[in-house]
Formats: sequence, structure tokens, C-alpha cells
Amino acid sequence: MFKSIQKIKGLGVFENYTQPPSTNEFGIKNLIYGWNYSGKTTLSRLFGLLDTKKPNSDSSSSTRIRSIQIAEAQQ
Repeated sequence: MFKSIQKIKGLGVFENYTQPPSTNEFGIKNLIYGWNYSGKTTLSRLFGLLDTKKPNSDSSSSTRIRSIQIAEAQQ
């Protein structure tokens, strides 16, 4: 299970994202909401990519993630 997304570079609106210090860790279930074009679908595609290790078939082939840093919960 992912605890947080610490950094994303080169993915849609997350061209240079760094997690703000006040951000809570993910829980068992999480609600992601926001304005149109704020990155909700981009995040869901990122989670799908991390889960399946394959890019989403409907995502742009020109989008290449430069880097991502994720904190995972210890089991």
C-alpha cells in the first residue's frame, strides 16, 4: 500500500510536484477530487501504471514520466 507520493516529474499537470509538508498519508480508502484538468485522471493512470507495470492504453504515448518517488507502508 502506498503511504504518499513524495515527488513526480514530467507527468501531465505534475510537471514538478513535491509533496507539501502538511499533507496526510494515504489511508485504506482515499477520495481524490478537484476541478476539471487538475490531475485526477493523471493520478488514476499513475496508480494503474504502478499496479500493472503497463501504461494505460488510452493515455498519450508522448507522456513519459521522468521520475516518481513513492513512500510505501511497511507490512
